[in-house]
Amino acid sequence: MSILKYSPIIILISYLFTSLLVKTSINLDYPNNRSSHIRPTPSSGGLAFISTTLIFIIIDILLNEISYANSIFLLCLPIALVGFVDDKLDLNKKIRYLVQLIVVVSLIYSNLNSNQSLLYEVSTFRFLFPIIFILLIFFGTGLINLINFMDGIDGLVAGCFVISTFFIGLNHNHLIFYLSAALIGFLICNWYPAKIFMGDVGSTFLGSVLVANLFQSENIIDFLNIGLLNLPLIADAFICLSIRYVKGENIFLPHKKHLYQRLTENGWSHSKVSLIYLISTLILGLSVTLGNIFITVFLSFVILILGLTLNNNHAAKF
Repeated sequence: MSILKYSPIIILISYLFTSLLVKTSINLDYPNNRSSHIRPTPSSGGLAFISTTLIFIIIDILLNEISYANSIFLLCLPIALVGFVDDKLDLNKKIRYLVQLIVVVSLIYSNLNSNQSLLYEVSTFRFLFPIIFILLIFFGTGLINLINFMDGIDGLVAGCFVISTFFIGLNHNHLIFYLSAALIGFLICNWYPAKIFMGDVGSTFLGSVLVANLFQSENIIDFLNIGLLNLPLIADAFICLSIRYVKGENIFLPHKKHLYQRLTENGWSHSKVSLIYLISTLILGLSVTLGNIFITVFLSFVILILGLTLNNNHAAKF
């Protein structure tokens, strides 16, 4: 918990990094028919909160012995690097997925030697584990891309991850407080009207950190708690993907059919839509902290019903 006392410094450094990226406009995101913004906006702002987090993780490693808790950030860095290049050059999808695959496999293997992790327990099922291993790869890479899909309006992904990483830090991995504080510094510039976007460098990195913490879970309850903490983002992306698949659409083609996109299309402000997701995440975080999985599951259903209501009564037609 002593990490929390450094939060003001981390927030300030991240804000200064973000402001520098706004001024330099290292990458510009030009609006297209799927965009929610109307003018070219600096992107790759994820470099700010990733760099800030990395600085403090390295300091932590220098002062203490390196552990899995801080090494997961290092294992996720290749995804951030490829995301940055993709923001600049629009890389081939196969290259992006290959790097995601490598990172997810490394996150799986890094847990197999820890007898305190859920993955270690699963690996004891010798005959089933090859199948489980393949399923984990698809799950991990899929989740990274789902989070990436949700980064489409101001403050949505950054705001939700400020909250979810705070509660993950509070209940599971305290080193993730570094990332939570760094995201606050970025969010100041990313909230509507956004001066900068996080870009693929930020969204895919956050997705990989989420996967890392899920794989680090010590038991199934921890796994469910971390997953449900991020339900507002994951559910929107997954349900949208499923509906498009059922309708026979090519799920790999870009679109503008997520609930958050259709709400803004129907006239809702970025701030209003983002706040709905943030408040939902906060409610789930408080529930997780209370330590009752049944309450968390119940609240998750309530939030899903809220999403369904918004979809039917307030969002543009799918």
